[in-house]
Amino acid sequence: MTEGTELLDNIDRSRFELYGSGELLGFLDYRLDGSALRLVHAETSPEQRGRGVGSELLRRVAEAVRQRGFAVLPYCPFVREWLRANPAHLDLVPPQRRREFGV
Repeated sequence: MTEGTELLDNIDRSRFELYGSGELLGFLDYRLDGSALRLVHAETSPEQRGRGVGSELLRRVAEAVRQRGFAVLPYCPFVREWLRANPAHLDLVPPQRRREFGV
C-alpha cells in the first residue's frame, strides 16, 4: 500500500489526506490543541475499504506527527482501535491521557 501513495496535510481543511494515483483514498480530520492534535474522524473511500487504506493513513499520520513533535489525542474510535493494535505508536498519546482514551 505504501508504493505510490502520498500523505498531504491539508491545513485549510484541518485534515491529513492520503492520495494514490491522484485519487483521494482517505482522510483524517484533526483539530490543533496546543502541542497536541485531536484526531476526530477518519474515513476512507467506500471502494477502498478493507484494503488497508485506513491503517496506511494512520501509520503515515503517526510518522508525520512524530516528526513534528506533536502528541495525539485519539477521539476517533478507529484511531483508538488502531493504536491498541499498533502499540509502538502509543507513545504519541500523553501517558496521563491514555486511560481516558482506553489505549
